Amino acid sequence: MSGLRKSASNPNSFPAGCAQTFKPPQKRRPAVSVVIAARNEEKLIGLCLRAVAEQDFPLPYELIVVDNASIDRTSFIASQFPCRLIREPEPNQLFAKHAGVSAARADIVAVLDADCVPEPNWLVNIYQAMTSKQGVKISAVTCCYRYSRLPWWGYIYDLIGRVALVGLYRFLLRTMPFVVGGNVAFRRASYLQIGGYPLAGGIGQTELGIAKRLNQCGRIHYLPSIAVYSSARRFQSGIVQFLKYKLMDYLIPYFCPDLLFSPLKTVEDSTNDTG
Repeated sequence: MSGLRKSASNPNSFPAGCAQTFKPPQKRRPAVSVVIAARNEEKLIGLCLRAVAEQDFPLPYELIVVDNASIDRTSFIASQFPCRLIREPEPNQLFAKHAGVSAARADIVAVLDADCVPEPNWLVNIYQAMTSKQGVKISAVTCCYRYSRLPWWGYIYDLIGRVALVGLYRFLLRTMPFVVGGNVAFRRASYLQIGGYPLAGGIGQTELGIAKRLNQCGRIHYLPSIAVYSSARRFQSGIVQFLKYKLMDYLIPYFCPDLLFSPLKTVEDSTNDTG
C-alpha cells in the first residue's frame, strides 16, 4: 500500500453506504505494518487513517485496524480505508495491540493510537531508522506526542517531560526507559521473542513494560522526526484527574503490580491459558 489518496474531504463524516475511492493495496509483502487499536473512536479515527493512507512511503505497507469491542461506527469508518480489519472482543488495549502485531506481515511494526495524526514522512523516517547500518542494534524507535492545544499546566508537564526525557536519553542511558505507547515501532521478531506485552500492570505496560523487554533486544532510539499530533484528550479532564490517571494506571500498577494484579504474565501466556 503506497501513495494512497482519499476522495472524501472529511474522513470522519461518512454517510451510510458511502463508497470511498482508493488505489488497491499492493499484494507484495509489506515493508512496514501499521497497527491501530481502536475502541469507540468514531470521532477521531478517520483523520488518523487518512494520514496513514497518504504516507509518502515508496515501499508497500499495510494498515491493520483492531476494533476493540467498539459500539459505535469505528469499524464502519475503518472499512472505508484500505486496511485489514480485525476484531478483538476483549475490551483491553493490551489484547487489541497484541492481536494487531500478531497479524502483521511485515518485519517492522509501527503501533499508532487512533487519536493521533502522523506527518507524511512518518513511515519513511521509521523505516530508515530501523534499517540503518550504523552498527548500533536498534530494537525500537519512539517519540513523544505533539499537542496543538493544552491547558497551562499541560504545557509545563509536557516541557518538563521532554527535557527530562532527552536528558536521560542523550547523556545518561543512551536508550529509552519507556516507549510512547501510541507512537512506537519495533521488529515483530523481537516482540514475539520477548512474549508480547506484559499483561499484569495495566495500560502502563504498553509503554513501561514493553520497553523493559525490548531493551533486552537492542537499543530503543528516541527519534524526533516521527513525532505525531495527538488529541490531548487526557488533559481535558483537569490536572487532578490527569495525575490520578498517571498514578493509578501507570506508576502504581507498573512498580507495584502485586497490589492490584496477579503475578506478571504476558499476553501470550494468557492466550495459551485460554487456548
